[in-house]
Amino acid sequence: MAEQLSETALLLVETQNEFMHPGGMFHEGILAVARQNGCLTNLVELARRARGRVLLVYAPIEFSPGHSELADRCGILAGVKATGALARGSFGARFFSELEPEPLDLIVSDRRGISAFHQTDLDRLLRQRQEVMGEERGRSFEDVVRELGLE
Repeated sequence: MAEQLSETALLLVETQNEFMHPGGMFHEGILAVARQNGCLTNLVELARRARGRVLLVYAPIEFSPGHSELADRCGILAGVKATGALARGSFGARFFSELEPEPLDLIVSDRRGISAFHQTDLDRLLRQRQEVMGEERGRSFEDVVRELGLE
């Protein structure tokens, strides 16, 4: 099991104040579901137990002030632009205090879309470190959660 876990990465997507902090612009939108399933509490606990046992990879999403890279976007990203959310350097774009990266964690840079893989260096970073998780390795998120004792 230890060898398998050392080849595992936990991908933490959008663990930023806009989503996780009560003052974040999107917090209210996820609050009902998060309360129902304990999402925020469970995520903090999962990261705490996983740290030191698996690679933690953070994939924040942020945009330049003014959101010029979202000129022709629609859907949720149009809402991000209209509200000014997730502007680089803002409170909302910073990591939630209970889920801040530590020095040995990886941070995916330049994420500008919904996917943590699309037009980012995530795939390259994971392959360089031979940290490939999921069907390719024959393991699922649920397998890792069970092995970390978080059932």
